[in-house]
Amino acid sequence: MSPASNLGIEVRKVKSATILDLQGRLIMGDAVESYKKMVKDFLSDGGQNLAVNLAGLSYVDSSGISSMVEVTEMAQKAGTDCRYFAATKRVLQLLRIARLDTTIVMHADEASAL
Repeated sequence: MSPASNLGIEVRKVKSATILDLQGRLIMGDAVESYKKMVKDFLSDGGQNLAVNLAGLSYVDSSGISSMVEVTEMAQKAGTDCRYFAATKRVLQLLRIARLDTTIVMHADEASAL
């Protein structure tokens, strides 16, 4: 993770799913743009079954939450799911406050997301 981006993204495969492990801060600027670009490239390459691990996020701002909504919509338009899992209490609280907890379905852990 570079200091400029505030966000590290590790990609791994589990069976037929691709999992993005996010680490650091999903905030306005390079972090959000890197995340959206990675997902856009994944979908452009015909990727399916995407899951995003939020356990490693230390902070998410409103732009980060917005990017999660955008990624969910991009995946739906591409005909696939984007499932989120292992969010911190803070992220869950932000989603509830923004009334996005029904738009972005959160799973407790990797097994339930897959």
